[in-house]
Amino acid sequence: MEHVGPSPLAAPVAGLPSRLLPWAALAAIYLLWGSSFMAIRVVVQHVPPFLMASWRYLAAAAILGVIALIVERPSAPAVRDLVRIGITGTAMFLGGNGLLSFGELHVPSGMAAVLMATIPFWMVAFEIVRGRLIPSLAIAAGLVCGIVGVVVLVGPATQGDTDLLSAGAIVLAAACWAVGSLSARQVESAHGPLTIATLQMAAGGISLFAVAIVTGEITGFDATMVPSEAWLALAWLVVPAGVVTFGSYTYALRVLPSNVVATYPFANAVVAVLLGWAFLAEPVTGSTLIGCAVVIASAGLLGSRSAQVRRSPTRG
Repeated sequence: MEHVGPSPLAAPVAGLPSRLLPWAALAAIYLLWGSSFMAIRVVVQHVPPFLMASWRYLAAAAILGVIALIVERPSAPAVRDLVRIGITGTAMFLGGNGLLSFGELHVPSGMAAVLMATIPFWMVAFEIVRGRLIPSLAIAAGLVCGIVGVVVLVGPATQGDTDLLSAGAIVLAAACWAVGSLSARQVESAHGPLTIATLQMAAGGISLFAVAIVTGEITGFDATMVPSEAWLALAWLVVPAGVVTFGSYTYALRVLPSNVVATYPFANAVVAVLLGWAFLAEPVTGSTLIGCAVVIASAGLLGSRSAQVRRSPTRG
């Protein structure tokens, strides 16, 4: 795996040993992205989902772009790089976050996070189909454990009325995010992680805004009717759950094993379920707590040393 230096976003934690920076990035992904499900649920009740997501990522791209210019001083990207990075950004932000935001119109934030926890399964499935992965026994056990935890967590929700279209959109969002993440790992670019993240967010934000126009979300929308709590939630999505977290994610993908990074959807699900219960009155039962414990065990299995992924000898 290519080695890169510490993420420039790690500057606020000066004095932290460099060997701990990847794990600090992973912790940020766990906690901040876990909180994003609740924030999305709050905002989409007042702002159309694709329009909201376009605002989020265009604003985040602008902020991260300024940081990238100062820290990385990038040269003008080649057209080929722009196309490749743009495709991955569109898959992750239009397909991933756009569909997630659409789904959260009718799906509670905790359940949405649980459905997004299928990302590792999609990643492993796609890599196996491509002949690039031979999963170890520990990874197989971790994925099975994760499935069990997801089933236990989502079980109570299936007893009521579930919007299948919205739930299906979120599962499709997980698949899109997995495709975009795997494709991003294959993009060879001389640019640093902040520059790449900026371009991906910009591509995603532009495509999301285009969808918002095509679907008529802008027609009749009145921003003055949006309450302050929705604007605060959007600001949270832009900076802590946008700039900081996606910069951390881009960095973690480059310096940590893929099976370790793949644990974040499970941790996000636990955080989202607890926050949804605490702030949005989403129900948490005994089975919810058991499911959270199983999900944490799954993350531990997938991140263990014995779970290192073996590459197929016949493919790169």
